[in-house]
Amino acid sequence: MSAKTKQLPMGSVLLLFLLLFCCVAFATGIRQEMLDAAVRCFTVVIPSLYAMMILTQLLTATEIWRILGKPFRWIAPHIFHMPEGCFALFLLSQFAGYPVGASILRTLYENRTLSRQNAAGLCCVCYGGGPAFLLGILGEFPQRVPCFWLIFCANLLANLLLAAILFFRHPVQMQSTAIRPIRKITPELLIASTSNAGKLLLKLCGIILCFSAFCGILEESGAFHSIAMLSGQRLSFSPVWILKSLLEISYASQLSLPFCWYLPVLAALLSFGGCCVCMQIRAAGGDLISLSRFFLIRLLAAVLSGTFCRIGMCWIPWKNAEAFQMVSAPAAAGFHKGTFFPVCMLLIMTGLLLQETDRRKPLSKTKKIGA
Repeated sequence: MSAKTKQLPMGSVLLLFLLLFCCVAFATGIRQEMLDAAVRCFTVVIPSLYAMMILTQLLTATEIWRILGKPFRWIAPHIFHMPEGCFALFLLSQFAGYPVGASILRTLYENRTLSRQNAAGLCCVCYGGGPAFLLGILGEFPQRVPCFWLIFCANLLANLLLAAILFFRHPVQMQSTAIRPIRKITPELLIASTSNAGKLLLKLCGIILCFSAFCGILEESGAFHSIAMLSGQRLSFSPVWILKSLLEISYASQLSLPFCWYLPVLAALLSFGGCCVCMQIRAAGGDLISLSRFFLIRLLAAVLSGTFCRIGMCWIPWKNAEAFQMVSAPAAAGFHKGTFFPVCMLLIMTGLLLQETDRRKPLSKTKKIGA
């Protein structure tokens, strides 16, 4: 053969065979971790993010999201060095959930509204779990309202500070300043927004299950147990759940730490988002995002969020002064078994909607051809 055959990447081949061996050898641990991950998806991720993702899709499709930046048209260019439209996207990403900001930025880059450099820079700060996901993580945590506002404001302040620093020398500029007309909310637009939100959420849950399988391998192989034994002599708590949350953020619902460390650590973890969410952002943003730069900025954001949260704790009048010596119970205990049935019905209806949407696509194409 005259054509040169491509050599197989041996590193990838060996890694896949190693993972295949681990899936067989540690099947029990993988099964348990994926079962727990499915419970977290049903009780934390889906109820917290689905409605917000649908609303975000509607705000984006109708172009209403641009109005969010109008009150900040004098502040955004001078302090945060971005136009009001980009600042509106920044605010929307803080409330919508992790992958939404990168998904919208990729669309704006493909539409040539933003340059590649500006879109890549905004992806690093248009990033947040959102209030719904944070409340899902906190569950029935005592004094949940002040804890929620403290963590959310810490994450928001960290992103604002990073945005002001990142774009100080190179302000964000929109290539296309033409304002698109605001669309009406029609049944077709509502169905399309629900379908897109369902697909995005399904991908997010799939990656959560994938990373949970990796955590199951580490748990069954004894890696986490060894870390807990080594750190038990130096620390008063086990860092295993922190390590798991760094891999997959929904594990943060099961953190157990002294109260004085619980809120700052939770704020830092939510600001970082975990490796699972970072990979999801990389997939949503495409080749816009450099993982090394993104990880570095998000780690810096985690340090800032934890610091802001720890400072803010000193200014909040906590009802029980002894709470600082208490160890928090898992936040997921606040959910009940009754949560499963409505979420299952929600998934079934979303699946039917996706099937109906895909079935109508060929029909619409044939109508256009016939016309």
